[in-house]
Amino acid sequence: MGIFEVFLLKTRTFIRKKIVVITIVCMLVMFALLGRIGYLMIHQSQYYEDLANQLHERERSIKAARGKIIDTNGVVLATNKTVCTISVIHSQITEPDKVVNMLTKELGISHEEAEKKVSKVSSIERIKSNVQKETGDAIRGYELDGIYIHINIIYDKKTHFSVCLISFIWVIPNIFNQPAIPYSVIT
Repeated sequence: MGIFEVFLLKTRTFIRKKIVVITIVCMLVMFALLGRIGYLMIHQSQYYEDLANQLHERERSIKAARGKIIDTNGVVLATNKTVCTISVIHSQITEPDKVVNMLTKELGISHEEAEKKVSKVSSIERIKSNVQKETGDAIRGYELDGIYIHINIIYDKKTHFSVCLISFIWVIPNIFNQPAIPYSVIT
């Protein structure tokens, strides 16, 4: 046996020792990662479930009624009413048949139309706008997942163009955090 053969033999055993050490280190890292995943999935599951639910549920304040717009003689030019926009979020619907039947019953739309809109894969699908608040409250009472009810306050259909213009002008100063200056209507 020559020097070269002894060198190769020592090198092989050195490489084998390195491979064993690296394998042990990799196994320890894998066990540590598996332990961490187990800890997160078992012991921290409620925390992450609550975080996920918060993504799907929101609390929103309801806008107050705007009030009546009257002219200088005290004649009411416009009143307002509270209405709802009913929408569905496809990814959150757990019982599509119940949702379709409820929408058909409460909104008076055809079964086919309701089924088409509920089954459409989109982030949010508007079902119907300007629904009476009482109907929106009834829909909310079903407590079905995936139904989104947005409350709006609108002026009734008898509103004059000048009233719409005044309500628009009234908002402009509030954009810049300045007090609104009321404008009178000429009838």
